[in-house]
Amino acid sequence: MALAEIYGKTPFIYFEDLLTADVFAAFRYLPSDIGIIGFLRSIPGLESLIEKPDEHSTCTFHFWPVGSAIGREPDVLLELEINGRILHIIIEAKYYSGPSDKDDEEIEINGDPQRVGNQLGDQLHDLEYGVYRIFQGSSRNTQLILNSRQANRFLIYLTAHAVKPTYELSRVSSYYQQAESKLFWSSWYHVHDYFRSLRPQLAQFPYSYILADVCALLDRKEFVTFQGFHLSQLTGVKPEMGSFWQDRRIDDLVFNGISKPPVIDWLNTAVSFFNSHPPQEKK
Repeated sequence: MALAEIYGKTPFIYFEDLLTADVFAAFRYLPSDIGIIGFLRSIPGLESLIEKPDEHSTCTFHFWPVGSAIGREPDVLLELEINGRILHIIIEAKYYSGPSDKDDEEIEINGDPQRVGNQLGDQLHDLEYGVYRIFQGSSRNTQLILNSRQANRFLIYLTAHAVKPTYELSRVSSYYQQAESKLFWSSWYHVHDYFRSLRPQLAQFPYSYILADVCALLDRKEFVTFQGFHLSQLTGVKPEMGSFWQDRRIDDLVFNGISKPPVIDWLNTAVSFFNSHPPQEKK
């Protein structure tokens, strides 16, 4: 599907499930230590919680599991094993929509009343409960019981925001008290930057092709951060060393552009402030 999206052969360019599948399938085919685990450790706040992996560290990917406590469906459930330690990390990915919240209600989980309705809060309750239905082949009837400690379970909110969506994140603590220590944020821009940083290390086949494809996909979707000007084109001057912030020759630098600013749809109050497209179907 990634190639079809790169070359504009699919009409489903705004489907977050396709983007998530393409990107995390790429992570799945890279070495776990510098691939997915390295990316997770690059997220602010997580480096101290996920120890440095070695070449024997592993990650198992479960796409679109369903939690048994509340029934929420995150995009990816990651099971990490690092030096004998097991961690479980949920990825909730968004493209052009905000959290898929529902009407508030109160339910009992393990005998305790809990306020539910906020998507991220609900997923944290599911993660704490620790029982999911996962896919085996095309059937999602296999039960997975998490065997990690509660301290080793986290939720990543992955969005298209260029800056941290503080309001969306701050609301979660009203539904899950430990959200501050369990919930982290990253963006597709950061994902793109991380993949790009791997290209010198993984220049051999097949990793070079995987990275080239996923970077081209994220380029096409304009998740591009500022990479510097090609000053020799602007001035005609070609000094020996590079720009004031990068220790590279100026002729090696290329201005890749700045991503488009967010478009605000004042007519659709159901969407987040950042997006102009209607929200995806609730999970």
